[in-house]
Amino acid sequence: MRRVYLDINDQNADFRFPIMKIRDGADNQTPYQFAHEMLGKVSFVLYSNKARPLDKAALLDMANLNKYRLAAPPTNWGFHTDSVVDLERSLKMLNQGRIDGVIWAQEEADFLIRKFRLDHVHRAHFDDYPDVIFLSCNQRGNYVNQVLSKAIAAARASGELARAYAAVHQPYHDWQP
Repeated sequence: MRRVYLDINDQNADFRFPIMKIRDGADNQTPYQFAHEMLGKVSFVLYSNKARPLDKAALLDMANLNKYRLAAPPTNWGFHTDSVVDLERSLKMLNQGRIDGVIWAQEEADFLIRKFRLDHVHRAHFDDYPDVIFLSCNQRGNYVNQVLSKAIAAARASGELARAYAAVHQPYHDWQP
């Protein structure tokens, strides 16, 4: 992830994806901008250990917020998280009770949970976020944003985007390992 951010910041790439848009204005203080059009919505899941299951409300309770050790994608969640460097490692640490939670997109994390039969993991829906492309904050980035946003809007209008996106991300599935 760090390389992705550096490529955009150093203008070595016209755009990168995917990235979720946590909230409006989230890119105001970053070296990148979000595309005007989103690709779709990504369901993020709060994974915790079955012995100490967490849900979003418990996690966001200000009285408890600092007592949890959480791993998540490197972004400003509004609370402290450690950056996930290796999702497989983070989920295995969670399964062993060495960390309290992992916040991640459901498809990738669920795949690893099934693959490695991590049966001490509890799942709870965290939120759905716009899935967007991010681009440099410069004249070239503005131009690429306009071009890509028009292409995304055209693909959405034709129905092609929904068909393609459904192969990658699904709405939240309520199941437990």
